[in-house]
Amino acid sequence: MHNGLDNGATITARMGITRWSNRLTRPRRLAFRMLACCLGMTLSASVAAMDSDATAPMTPPDSITVEHDAIFANRFRLDRTVQWLTLLISRSDNQEQLVLVQPDGSKLNARMDSPDVHWWRSPTLEIVTINRPMQGPWQVSAPEGTVSTFIGVPDMQLSADSMPQPLYQHEQLKLTARVLVNNQPLLRADILQHLRLHAEFVPVNANHALQAGQDTVRAGRPAVMAGELRDDGQHLDAKAGDGIFTMQLPVNPAPGEYVLTINTGDGIYLPPFREQVTVHPMPLQAQFLQGRTASQNHRLDVSSDATRIVPGSLLVRVDEKIPGGLNAEYQVQAPATGNSVSLEIPQRDFIGNYSLTAWIYAQQVGDRPLSLLLPEQRFMVVTSQQQTQQLLNQLAQQKQQQALSEQAQAELASVTQAARNQGSHRLQMVLLGTVLVVGIFGAAVWGGIALRRAHQRRQALLVLRHQQASSQKVGQRDLSSSR
Repeated sequence: MHNGLDNGATITARMGITRWSNRLTRPRRLAFRMLACCLGMTLSASVAAMDSDATAPMTPPDSITVEHDAIFANRFRLDRTVQWLTLLISRSDNQEQLVLVQPDGSKLNARMDSPDVHWWRSPTLEIVTINRPMQGPWQVSAPEGTVSTFIGVPDMQLSADSMPQPLYQHEQLKLTARVLVNNQPLLRADILQHLRLHAEFVPVNANHALQAGQDTVRAGRPAVMAGELRDDGQHLDAKAGDGIFTMQLPVNPAPGEYVLTINTGDGIYLPPFREQVTVHPMPLQAQFLQGRTASQNHRLDVSSDATRIVPGSLLVRVDEKIPGGLNAEYQVQAPATGNSVSLEIPQRDFIGNYSLTAWIYAQQVGDRPLSLLLPEQRFMVVTSQQQTQQLLNQLAQQKQQQALSEQAQAELASVTQAARNQGSHRLQMVLLGTVLVVGIFGAAVWGGIALRRAHQRRQALLVLRHQQASSQKVGQRDLSSSR
């Protein structure tokens, strides 16, 4: 095999060896069986030696490489030092369902859902990665009647360029990474066309150093995604299919301690690449001032420290996106001994959304070039200058009308108050007259009632006297009759 996958001759399936042995003569079969027994005894002795040395201190590797003489009929053995297993299996039929038989007899296949087993398939190749594989003998099994080739157990790992130090916030860097197979770059096109690498900044606690092969210590903040590395020959990638994955790495997280982590995706899982980095604040100051009137331009002020940035190396470029799909570019260079620049962007009369992207280029003391991309500035123009002037005139007229209205309201309030005062005097007179009328009327009514009651008493007295007189006359008449 080529392209970093050659670790000896390819090993055919055990069924092929069995068919070949059946065609041998009886003496040759006996000799072949004796050779197989000797090989088995040798492997058993090797396993016993490994078990006897298991008590010795050792550093667990991330992956393992199994040489040609350790693979027999799609079989291989793992010891307890293996923490990450990667298998490459070539096959001729896209419909084949390959199976991995674990040391305890349980089986793994592509349909199983396990967080420790990842199974990637293409029409001609399968890549199986297993985290913390089981110790003991393993077997790759294919359905009867199919043709599969067990390529082997390669040492696959990620490698990337080291980050420069110090690392600054908003810095833009070219990051390259490779997939190594047995310390050689992976060049198989059927794998590269499906492989994607992802970079992120994972916060770590400043009091804990990163331990190799262990999970990072989260500092209570989420990871900052940086982007995707590709081997497609576009943007910063020099050539497609050369095994070098490239991206422009934006250092956007806030200053602090991080672990730059590169992971594989799209179903192909490898041990991640990790590098601990420190993100520092920018070695310069930048301030954007937005124009608020039609005659006031926008301005970007950038200043640096002569002890950190080489004088005269400061260059600022601003890309402006204008409504209607238009673009404009502005740039300014610091003088030979200068450490600051000021760039003006004209105020425009087009209604719509605007965006400004500022790049800052400088030479750090120590001859390290810096490229920094400031956060994008967005703003909106809702009216043109003519419309703005019309609005100002309308506002002035409204203010004048409002002043006149307030004056008229004040005069009306004064008149109303005077009327209220005069009306109050009249009301008092009316109330007094009403009280007098009511008093006179009440007195008249009361006098009438009193006269009526006196008249009723006189009438009652007269009736009583009349009744008494009548009674006396009747008494006298009766007395005379009796005589």
